[in-house]
Amino acid sequence: MNTQYQINTFIQLTTQKIKESLSSKRKNIAIVSYYPTYRSNYGNLITELK
Repeated sequence: MNTQYQINTFIQLTTQKIKESLSSKRKNIAIVSYYPTYRSNYGNLITELK
């Protein structure tokens, strides 16, 4: 497989997963982190937003 095809496939799958997680009845905030080390940079932001 070529790299661009893999990137496009990843984008399509990720977009679909994010859209499935969003609510159509209320406002949403989406935070996407692909690596656990980045999640630690948010501190308690995610807990506060819940």
